[in-house]
Amino acid sequence: MERYRYRAVNDKGRQIRGVLQAANEADLYNQLQKMNMELLQCSAVSSKSGSLLSLNIRKVAVRDLIQLYIQFEQMQDAGIGLLETLTDIRDTTTNGYLKDIMSEVYRDVSEGTSLSGWMTCRSRYVRPHVTR
Repeated sequence: MERYRYRAVNDKGRQIRGVLQAANEADLYNQLQKMNMELLQCSAVSSKSGSLLSLNIRKVAVRDLIQLYIQFEQMQDAGIGLLETLTDIRDTTTNGYLKDIMSEVYRDVSEGTSLSGWMTCRSRYVRPHVTR
């Protein structure tokens, strides 16, 4: 499976950029369709640059994580479904790396992985980075 950098439009007309793992461009298109997004452009991420998740220079600021957790809690308390919550968080975050992670969370959870299982397996991708 390769990683693809993509640009898509969600069902609200908002442009989304990210990186997803897919077998080919058709698989990427199908994954984005399941997430209610229309693919505009994609390109394979070269193996020389490495995948986003393997780069240690990509960090998530503590304030971004706090904002994510507060938004998640508020939406769940309001009775909004898990997939809709994940979609909203993915679409509203301004941190590109966190947006990519939330795209993968959405994809995996929509395919049947439990959210807690995803967090346990993949927690190494989100390491808080304290900015000074």
